[in-house]
Amino acid sequence: MGSVDMSEAFRAEIVLAVSAWDSYVHNLCVEAIYKSFLGSREKNKHYGEARICLSSAEQLASGGSTSWVEGEVRAQFSRDTFQRADDIAKALRFVDDRPKRLARVAASMTYSSEVFRQRLNAIVDRRNMIVHEADIDPVWGSVRPIGAEEAEEASGFLLDCVVAIEAECWEPHNGE
Repeated sequence: MGSVDMSEAFRAEIVLAVSAWDSYVHNLCVEAIYKSFLGSREKNKHYGEARICLSSAEQLASGGSTSWVEGEVRAQFSRDTFQRADDIAKALRFVDDRPKRLARVAASMTYSSEVFRQRLNAIVDRRNMIVHEADIDPVWGSVRPIGAEEAEEASGFLLDCVVAIEAECWEPHNGE
């Protein structure tokens, strides 16, 4: 029996891991803003940067429910991608307004800020090569090689990022 080529499964793992990463950061920001709005989380200096549409503000003024606020915040972020290091740093301002958020996350993972950024961006770049270029090297015209180790390292790194963000940025401000 011949060997099975698992390369497409490894590519899918990287694509799905980056998608989950992006979703996590979106949800974290929405939750931070919404909890701040409800008063169950301290408002930070960036809280006021969240925008809502006027018709939603009218609903609030008329004494309606506050459940629409979460949807408004999600709509604000719906066109943003939170994958690359610079985008994550900007997004985390809604969660934690203390300085050097990403540097603290990197340090808690025992990386320098520069190495952390490079590693995160390399994973996102690899995801983009897979999604936008069918993982074909434009110079050689052949599919880039991939293995289980690369996919597992990428997924593991992103999971470690989530754990570090929870500890460094979320928990100190969550009040739970």
